Amino acid sequence: FMDRIEPWMRSEDEDERLVALQVLYAFQGDIEAWMPAMEAAWSDDSFTLRYELMQLWEGMEGRASPAADLLLKAMRDDDERISSRAMNLLGLARVEPERVLPLLREALDNLGDDPAAIAIGGYGAAAEPYLRSALESPDEDVRYFALAGVYRMGPASARLKDLVRPLVEIDDDDIAHRASMAMGAMGAEAAEALPAIWERYVLGKMRADQIAEILARVGAPGKAFLLARLGEPKTRSMALKALGQWQGEVSFAFGVLDPMLRSEKAPVRAQAMLIVARGLMLPPGDPDGGDWAYGYLPPPEVIEAIRTRATALAKDEDANVRLQAQSVLEWIVTAEKDAEAAAAER
Repeated sequence: FMDRIEPWMRSEDEDERLVALQVLYAFQGDIEAWMPAMEAAWSDDSFTLRYELMQLWEGMEGRASPAADLLLKAMRDDDERISSRAMNLLGLARVEPERVLPLLREALDNLGDDPAAIAIGGYGAAAEPYLRSALESPDEDVRYFALAGVYRMGPASARLKDLVRPLVEIDDDDIAHRASMAMGAMGAEAAEALPAIWERYVLGKMRADQIAEILARVGAPGKAFLLARLGEPKTRSMALKALGQWQGEVSFAFGVLDPMLRSEKAPVRAQAMLIVARGLMLPPGDPDGGDWAYGYLPPPEVIEAIRTRATALAKDEDANVRLQAQSVLEWIVTAEKDAEAAAAER
């Protein structure tokens, strides 16, 4: 196979060289066998070919180690579209941390941009000393971009809480916002910071989808925090906006939503039904807003309560309420069939 591909890689026709790269990308075979072709493409003057070469590494994760040298070259490319993508791929593949992380940390100092920090964060726990030094940098820009790396680290970033938590309440809104998002990525460790982060949301310094993401990532403490705000008249409106953007199923809040579904006010019923309809169709605790999980159903008692309420509201006088209620009923029927099929497959 490679004997047939290499002549195309060395063709004088750029389109043939491009097709050869695309075939390699589709083939997804032994990476080490690709190396001569990759090196030939990288030495080419064509931006299109160098950029297309980046496609070869998408989705390779840890299998990209043989290509580390080329990725490091690509990281220094004059074109930002290539260099940023190369750094992203290094972070995804987590290749040779002892060798690559110091280079990425140097790039963060020199470039002062997100891709290097995000790539460092991609290395997970191994990134901690490099992002710690960046957060302690005298350069404000480096500290700002380092927070993107902390966010990328996910729960492993809890080791950096001592440096990130104070930034939530500083006067610089840009840094405070990034610090708030980074705290959310730490999971339950961020629970004690939720009042300060919520205050930013109340003051209009954070969108409803952003506070919803943070609360979802924090997990059970985040749900409890939101339920408490839903139970307070002064904070209920803002809490409902956050719940409306919740990226995950919302059965945990049905006890609060149910009285709204029985409200005399049609807009209140419609809002609550929309939240239920949207939240039911996402898997539990999915802060990234992925597709609904095949075979997933909320607890039976919650499903029955929602079915009962939606059946009544499917005959509501308000068209919006009827539409949302009907979509919920249709979803329940489909989800129950899928759950049965998934159980049979298991």
